Amino acid sequence: SNIDFVTLIILASLIASLGLLQNSPAIIIGAMLVAPLMTPMIGAGLGLVQGNVLLVKNAVITIGNGFLMALLLGVLVGVLVPGTHLSSEILSRTSPNVLDLMVALLSGIAAAYSTARPGLMGALPGVAIAAALVPPLASAGICISRSQPLLGIGAASLFGINLIAIILASAITLYFLGLRPVELLRPYRLWAQRSLQILLIAALVISFPLTIAFIEQLNPPDRKSTRLNSSHLVISYA
Repeated sequence: SNIDFVTLIILASLIASLGLLQNSPAIIIGAMLVAPLMTPMIGAGLGLVQGNVLLVKNAVITIGNGFLMALLLGVLVGVLVPGTHLSSEILSRTSPNVLDLMVALLSGIAAAYSTARPGLMGALPGVAIAAALVPPLASAGICISRSQPLLGIGAASLFGINLIAIILASAITLYFLGLRPVELLRPYRLWAQRSLQILLIAALVISFPLTIAFIEQLNPPDRKSTRLNSSHLVISYA
């Protein structure tokens, strides 16, 4: 129900925010287990496969509400807890790369597969940990409260990457598992196909800058050698 979702997203956001400020991976993992955002994302994928506009609409509204609540609670905790320091757990979520996209795609596949196979429902908590949906939003809120809006945008973009990839991967997985449009909903089939095409194009487009970011992280500029080269030039000119 809506009350259950709101309660869990508030608790997960508060736990994640406090865990991020304390730089505690254990607390952050606890927040991932509490967070209920994976369910509406799988619901959106299911709705797209079935051509169920109402299901997709409800899922998107739920995700949007969860996004706003987690972000605002992150800002609130960041304001209430004094200090300007950003922990390594926060900073690690501000620079997504192509590996994050791959993890999100695999998480979407695993979540949809586990949902479609009743005997595998026990795997969903592990999928929730892998996807990490609330911590990026809490990180974004804390960054905003610490007057670091660009880092906040980076953390929020990680959530956006997860959102696109999980919905897309879950829809494709459910389709290959044999799910097809409901006969009564066939008029919406074209709309659903267009939506999936948009998600696929979006995933492909964002993969390019994410790949570049990954390469740059693998090959950071060597500041020491740059300083030595500069000194050498100065000596040479002297």
